[in-house]
Amino acid sequence: MKRLPEWEIFRKRDLFFRFFIVVFSVSAAAVASVWFCRLFHLAANAYVGQDAEFWYPRLFSDFTQVAYYSVRRDAYLLEGGSSYSAIALLFMLPFALIFRQDLAATEYSAVWVEPNMQILASWRFWVAFALYQAFAYLLLYLLSRKLLPGRGGGLFACFAASAGTIYTFLRGNTLLVMLSLVLLFLLWYKSERAWKREVALLAFAAAGAMKLYPLFFVAFLLHDRKWLSAVRGMLYFLLLYFLPVLFYEGGLIAYLDNLFVFVGGENHMGDVSNIAIASVLYKIFGLFFTEIPGWAEWLCVGAGAVFLLFAASAAVVTDSPLRRGILSLCAVTLVPPVSYFYVVIFALIPAAEYLKNYEERTPRENSRFVLIFLAFGFYPIYAAYCFIVASALLIFLGVACVVKTFREREFANYFSQLFKKIRKDEENA
Repeated sequence: MKRLPEWEIFRKRDLFFRFFIVVFSVSAAAVASVWFCRLFHLAANAYVGQDAEFWYPRLFSDFTQVAYYSVRRDAYLLEGGSSYSAIALLFMLPFALIFRQDLAATEYSAVWVEPNMQILASWRFWVAFALYQAFAYLLLYLLSRKLLPGRGGGLFACFAASAGTIYTFLRGNTLLVMLSLVLLFLLWYKSERAWKREVALLAFAAAGAMKLYPLFFVAFLLHDRKWLSAVRGMLYFLLLYFLPVLFYEGGLIAYLDNLFVFVGGENHMGDVSNIAIASVLYKIFGLFFTEIPGWAEWLCVGAGAVFLLFAASAAVVTDSPLRRGILSLCAVTLVPPVSYFYVVIFALIPAAEYLKNYEERTPRENSRFVLIFLAFGFYPIYAAYCFIVASALLIFLGVACVVKTFREREFANYFSQLFKKIRKDEENA
């Protein structure tokens, strides 16, 4: 007789997927039910001619705002103008053209609440939004099946109903496409076919040009000593990041001005959903200062940079793909001065790596993984504004991986092998 039947989840991968599909789906269904009831209430009031204020006016606002900027040549010159890279705007352009006349009829405001509501009233917007989401989810589904052969469908189902994905959907953010580009890079950068390796580098460069922080995944190239590939990938990034800026008025200077305004200041550093290390420290300073001094903000950003240095070094030298994936996730979420909690969607990468050998690991190891997976993906945690949970977990995982990499002397081993290879090449020359 089994002592605790429920602990089978820590031994069998199929039970893991069944459990989380149910838990996350129920959570997502509850959220959807609340939204449906509120939308029904709003529609009912409108039908009888009564005014009812919409409770979440920023619904899908990331999508509508990027679309608005994408069709405006003066996107970087507007008051509080775009901080999105030009390649991100151009990527959105085909979808924006579907409801371009609605965008043109919308009066611009740096506070995007009212324009967003006007755009959402158009049926053309819903066509464009549905097409974009279908494209993003289909691409992610296909790549998930490649990332975890035989169980990719289960991984995708868990992921699609997880907290980060739900929030990304509600904001209409383009992050799912960025994640898919990173997955394509990881799947093909070691391919035996030259064209696949080149496509992988282009995917890496495009993801980096759209959101910047996916550039950290260059650690995978550096670990495998693919120096030329890393250089080509960075060159592709520079081309995709800077050349498209010429398409918009104001060019590089206007874009960078908007970007620096966006990443700094209390509005973003102090945001409750920002789980970056810089933001965490900034909020701690807020407990002791009525008005946080400028030097404190720079200190917070500097602490994030120091962590990045250690995390990047450890990710490059470690021989563990799982540890490299965790360190990449931590860098993506903990380092940028602006890093809203939905970037936790990049947890898909180390999760897939761990699940490849789930049944070969000990129940104790798997129990920890189950708890971490639950904390990252369970929507009610974030609905209760418990973002500190994600911050604490990521900081712990990042520090633990860096320390373990040092303790196992992987730094010394990596550079020892590197110097041996250099000497061997010199002798052969």
